[in-house]
Amino acid sequence: MVWMQTSAGGMPGPKLQLMESSVGGVFTLLPPFMRQMMIALREAGAYSFLSMGAVIVLARRMIMQKDQMRIDGKLVLVNGATSRLGCELCAQLSRRGANIIMVGAKGRPMESYKTQIEDKASASAALIFTRECNCSDGKSVEAMVREVTTSIGVPDVVIQLVEGSHRPLTGLSHQQVRDDFEEAMLPLPYLARSLLRSMLQKRAGAIVLVQSAVSRGHWQNSTLMVAAGWGLRGLLGALSADLAGTHVMVQEVVLPYEHDQLPESVERTSVRDAAAVISALENRLPLSFAGVPKAVPEAVYPVVCHFILMSLPRVFR
Repeated sequence: MVWMQTSAGGMPGPKLQLMESSVGGVFTLLPPFMRQMMIALREAGAYSFLSMGAVIVLARRMIMQKDQMRIDGKLVLVNGATSRLGCELCAQLSRRGANIIMVGAKGRPMESYKTQIEDKASASAALIFTRECNCSDGKSVEAMVREVTTSIGVPDVVIQLVEGSHRPLTGLSHQQVRDDFEEAMLPLPYLARSLLRSMLQKRAGAIVLVQSAVSRGHWQNSTLMVAAGWGLRGLLGALSADLAGTHVMVQEVVLPYEHDQLPESVERTSVRDAAAVISALENRLPLSFAGVPKAVPEAVYPVVCHFILMSLPRVFR
């Protein structure tokens, strides 16, 4: 039985690639030398619980502590800022000293939302700007970005909050299908296209997609949301490849899908999710999942990974 194999030149073979995908891409978060260390440990027959645990703990510390981003003083553009999560996210960013550009669809009472955020972040001296824009229209996005970069500056961070309706496809008209899909799918590529050149010239920046767990599965009566979510994940992967070696980072934050929440829990959920987005931003995580407890003892990580990886030989028989 071959549990793990490498191709000529020491590159990961097909079984290692399959293993990486089967454990949720945990190996892709490890530095290359740690991948080689784990392979060497296994081949030497020393892939024990303790050696596995040491590598995982060390890797986790390196991943969580490397190059943390400071939020204070950053200029952050938030599209979808008029949603409940968007307002809470802007308020928390403002309290941390970030200057905010709130972007919402035309017809939304932007100044009213701005006042709510200023009330929540009462002690903050951060600046809050508002802009109305239909971000599913490329020309409108381009005009808005041109005006923002001229009058305010180039955003350090662009956050796209994906909103959409959970409705069965059979109950929608042709126009509703088009509108729902465009509203969820198009803003991020239009914003990235309009801002990336300036970000690359600035040699700094982050593009952050925030969407629900619907984007990572198959959910009843959410056909268009699922389709748009998978499409956006593909877009992020392609952008990451295009931006490799630059100072612009692409990040995704996946929020729990809360179905039929009670009204009193919605506000609490927004606070939790906004904090998770900021944590992912500060720690520069390419992919993070909100709602995962942070207080899990460090010793649990090697235990879980140990049992996952020790069960893999059964998969490759």
